Amino acid sequence: MKRLHPQYVTGLLFLALMGAAGFFAARTFEEMRQPDVVIAGPGVTRVGSLADYHQPLRGTHGDTPVYYLESGNPGPTILVLGGVHPNEP
Repeated sequence: MKRLHPQYVTGLLFLALMGAAGFFAARTFEEMRQPDVVIAGPGVTRVGSLADYHQPLRGTHGDTPVYYLESGNPGPTILVLGGVHPNEP
């Protein structure tokens, strides 16, 4: 039986390790895509959806809860974005 050259064995082991590392990295990345539970604080008067403002987002990963803090008094409106990514408080 012919033996494999040591460089081929090293190359095959390297490919196997890279494949295993890629599998676990992909699994970890997929777990990170699960949204965290955000608990509305006492000042939140209602919760809506970003898709209420842009319908094509509905049912996608980009659809994000929108938390309203309304005083009930007339006056200016402000928008506060908490982070760069959706669901990032």
